[in-house]
Amino acid sequence: MGRTKGKPMENGVTLTPQNQIPMPQAKENVDKLNTILKKIRDSRQAMENRLDMITTDMNIMKDDQAKLSDRLKQTESTVADILPTHNDNKNAIVKLQQQMETLRKGSKTQRGAHGAIIYA
Repeated sequence: MGRTKGKPMENGVTLTPQNQIPMPQAKENVDKLNTILKKIRDSRQAMENRLDMITTDMNIMKDDQAKLSDRLKQTESTVADILPTHNDNKNAIVKLQQQMETLRKGSKTQRGAHGAIIYA
């Protein structure tokens, strides 16, 4: 498992007593690296979970947008159906107001038997 002194490694580095790491320190370094790797994996999993939540939220928003778009089309259709009637009613009200003004201006006022004003 260990290398003998002066034997070259596969990458061409020769292990000597100066560049060998003592076994307890090597184990500690491996433990630190494993801890870092676990944190990276946990972080990645958390990001994937968040991405799933965002994707779900986006799909819900797309559905809501489609519903709102349909509702807007229905409202526009209803307004298009109501608007001519509304305009006709407005015109009729204006005509009635004009007729009432004409009647008021052109009529003589009289008092009825009970004091009510009568437009003749």
